[in-house]
Amino acid sequence: MASIQRIDDLNRPQHAHLREDDSCYYFHEYIPTGGSAPQYYSAASQLIINFKIKPSENHRLHHKRDALNKCVKDFREALLPMLDVLGHGSISFVPVPPSKTKGDPLYDDRVLRLARKVAEGTSIQVAELIVQSESYMPSHLASGSGGARMQPSDRGGCTSPSGMPYSGHRAPPLARRAS
Repeated sequence: MASIQRIDDLNRPQHAHLREDDSCYYFHEYIPTGGSAPQYYSAASQLIINFKIKPSENHRLHHKRDALNKCVKDFREALLPMLDVLGHGSISFVPVPPSKTKGDPLYDDRVLRLARKVAEGTSIQVAELIVQSESYMPSHLASGSGGARMQPSDRGGCTSPSGMPYSGHRAPPLARRAS
């Protein structure tokens, strides 16, 4: 079972857009290595690589499906006991949209599917409050980015499902529920 970890004062500097009062958790951390062969990756990094397999890579989709199921299992094992402590209806997922719009052939709804599968049969809410209104190159593939992530102010293509612009600087109200 993966242990849930909280972003705290030690690792918050790696997440410049989180405030001190933000409550943010994670299970697995991708750690890039100098090698490209699978033996150079930790189990967590390999899981993330498999979870991010492109939907167009048909010959590898079984790895993507296995990674999704492992992530669902990890989330459920950590979150379901918390429902009794926090109270039912107290956990909400607002999936981060991928770099592609829903109409783009490269669109991948993996995070939304993960959230829905974790929430299945529970009181956990899933709200698709942020959507991409224009596709962009993923940060990890952009040449010259050095792996640097796009700043929220550079993501002009995010809107609410109703079309209202979303700046990305602060999470929508539903996503800001503290745990």
